[in-house]
Amino acid sequence: MNADSRNHVPDLQGRNVARAGAPIMPAAKLPAHLLQNARILPDRTDILPLLPKGKVFVEVGVAFGQFTDLILEICQPSLFIAIDLFRLHELETMWGRPTAEWLDGKDHLSFYRDKYRDLIEAGRMQVLAGDSAEMLASLPDGSIDILYLDADHTYEGVKRDLAALAPKLHEDGILIANDYTMVEVGLSGEPYGVIQAVNEFMIAENWEMIYFALQNYMYCDVALRRARPEGASPRLPGDAAEDGGAGETGTIETGRGGTARDEAARDERGVEQMSRFARLLVERADLLAERNDLLAERDRLGTERNALRARLAAAEDELQALRADNAALRAALAALHASRSWRLTAPLRRLAALLDGGRGRRRKSAG
Repeated sequence: MNADSRNHVPDLQGRNVARAGAPIMPAAKLPAHLLQNARILPDRTDILPLLPKGKVFVEVGVAFGQFTDLILEICQPSLFIAIDLFRLHELETMWGRPTAEWLDGKDHLSFYRDKYRDLIEAGRMQVLAGDSAEMLASLPDGSIDILYLDADHTYEGVKRDLAALAPKLHEDGILIANDYTMVEVGLSGEPYGVIQAVNEFMIAENWEMIYFALQNYMYCDVALRRARPEGASPRLPGDAAEDGGAGETGTIETGRGGTARDEAARDERGVEQMSRFARLLVERADLLAERNDLLAERDRLGTERNALRARLAAAEDELQALRADNAALRAALAALHASRSWRLTAPLRRLAALLDGGRGRRRKSAG
C-alpha cells in the first residue's frame, strides 16, 4: 500500500490504482497443470461453504466488515485476523453515502473494533492496523490456514503482498485473491495489476487455481493452493471423499449406506444448500442495509416534521400576540372617538368651524 504516488491514486477503499490512461499490462499465460483442478463458481460467497471450518482465517482489506460477517458465519474460524489501513473515515463518501453514516460517526478503526468487541475480548479476533505487507510479515510463518486478499490492486502492490503472505500460509493453506480483473469496471476504468501479479506468483511458486468465482461486473475471485505433487489426489476442499480404486464402475462402498457416487451426490447437494445459504445471508445483509437506510430517512423526515411543527407553533404565538396588539389599538381608538374632553375635542371643533366658514363664504360669492 505504499505505491509510488506519482503513478497511482487512491480508489474508493483507500487502495491504489493506476492513473487513467496508464497502459494495461498483459498477464502471463497459465500452464494447464495449474488449472486442471479449477472449478468455476457463481460468486465469491460460494467459495466460503467449501472451505474448512475452525481454521485461522486472515482477511486483508476488511472495509466495513460486510464480508467479515459472512466469513465468521459460514467458516467459523478458530481465530480471525483483520488487516487494514483503517483510514476510510478520511473519505467524505463511500458507495453513494456519507462515510460518517457507514461508520456511525466514528473513525474506521474504532468502528470495526466496536463491531467485533466480543470476539476480540474472547481472543477469537485480532485487528492489525497498518500496511498490509508489514502486518503480514509480523505473523509467524505457517500460521495461516486461509487468507483473503483485498488490498492494494496495483501490480507492484499485489506482488509485495503475495511475497509477504506466501511463507505465512500453512503447507495446505488456501489463498483467495479478490478483484481478479484487468480494470476497474463500471467506475473509473483504470487498470488493475491483480491478474498479472497473481499469474506470475502461480507460475513462479507453483500454486494452482482451485476455484474461479464469477461476479456480475467480473470483479472475480480466485482461490489458490500449492500445487499437488504428481500422483497426489486432486481433491478440493469441500469435495466428497476420494473414491480412488473404484474401477470403471466407480461403485466402491463408503461404509455409510451407499456408494462413493451416492456420497458424492449427497455432498454435492450439501454444497448447493450451503451456497444457497450463503446467498441468503448476502440478501439478508442487503435487506438490513436497505432497512437501515429507510430508518435513517424516517428519522430525518421526523426531525424535519418536528422542526416545522415548532416553527408553526411559534408563528401561531406571534399571530396571537399581533391579534392582542390590534385589539388594544382598536380599543384605544374607540376611546378617543368617544371622548368629550375639551383638550381633545376643542381642536376638532375649531377645525369644523373653519370648514363651515369656508363653505358660507363660497355660498355668498356664488349668490
